[in-house]
Amino acid sequence: MPDLRSWTSSKTASSWRGIGPRTPFTLLLITLLLSLITVIIAVILNITSANEEGNDYGPGTGWVIMMPGPSLALLWTAISIIMCRYARFSPGLALSTFGVFALGLIAEGIFTIMAYDWQTTELGWFPGVFMIILAIDCAIFSGYAVVALRRRGNIKDTASEIESR
Repeated sequence: MPDLRSWTSSKTASSWRGIGPRTPFTLLLITLLLSLITVIIAVILNITSANEEGNDYGPGTGWVIMMPGPSLALLWTAISIIMCRYARFSPGLALSTFGVFALGLIAEGIFTIMAYDWQTTELGWFPGVFMIILAIDCAIFSGYAVVALRRRGNIKDTASEIESR
């Protein structure tokens, strides 16, 4: 595996030092890959089967249902990679944004799965599965952010105990 420490700024590495200097960039790459796959699958299925004529919904409904969450996750993850490289990408920011993405993607994925029939000819529900996988990834990312915040807090507590002696 390539050395990803050079892709993480020193400010970001010090913010995430409790769990390892490469962890935020690695998690961002995984999230970027999953969100890109989810967007590609949603686009392909919207072009092919989700907006067919026999659909109960109006034209373009698949685009409205399937695209907002994965697209926002893709855009924010790309911005976060730039922040991780050149600025300070803090665990608090990761916890708040990816926590919201996890909740939103679970809701959007469940709605996408429920909105389309489970027939062999129509796979309009299929992007919902990838949305839920992306939501699980965002929840795991939020979990790592919580661990980084707690360990960073423990480091400060230890330092204050040493100073008080």
